[in-house]
Amino acid sequence: MSEGVQATRMNLMKLRDRSKLAEKGHDLLQEKLDSLVIRFFEVVDSIRGLREETANLTTKAHQSLVDAQMAVGPLRLKEISFAAPEIWQIEAYENNVAGVIVPKLDLEKTRDESEVKLFYGFASSSSEIDKTVEDYRKAIEKIVVLAETLAMLQILGQAITETKRRVNALRFILIPRLKSQITFIETTLEENERDQFAQLKKIKEKLEKKAREKMENA
Repeated sequence: MSEGVQATRMNLMKLRDRSKLAEKGHDLLQEKLDSLVIRFFEVVDSIRGLREETANLTTKAHQSLVDAQMAVGPLRLKEISFAAPEIWQIEAYENNVAGVIVPKLDLEKTRDESEVKLFYGFASSSSEIDKTVEDYRKAIEKIVVLAETLAMLQILGQAITETKRRVNALRFILIPRLKSQITFIETTLEENERDQFAQLKKIKEKLEKKAREKMENA
């Protein structure tokens, strides 16, 4: 026996079916792994540009904030910031990337931006505040995109690790074991057939010998 497998034709048929199924599963998983790796490096490439763009927008927004503070004073700027209404909220969805569920983040407006664009009024504001508001909105939009992309990269990396583990388990453990068991049963059945043929040949020879002796003695 090989690992407790009985050398029967029924087991041989079952093992051959399992082997074909395992090889098909391996090929499908390998295709998925290749797609994941390609998508992973596409995301890596996009993150490089996103990081730089986000950093530039954030730096620009911070400088605009400094300019606005100098223009209207820290106290007034703080009052305006407390009065700023909420016009966006982040909504999380699911997206399918190469068969893997990743988060999709969207900035959705909670009210019409035109209704709150001048929430701080003309009399006690300046163009620096307008620029600060606009620059920070641009920075926030890019930050959300970067966060979504970083989360996607992490999930894709985990999916690659898990898929690679399954591919290796099939390639180096299950499929070789099944093939080894199939070879054992095939070899055993062939040996049994040869033994049976040899025994039948001996029996035939004995019967023929007895028949000849009987004829000679008759």
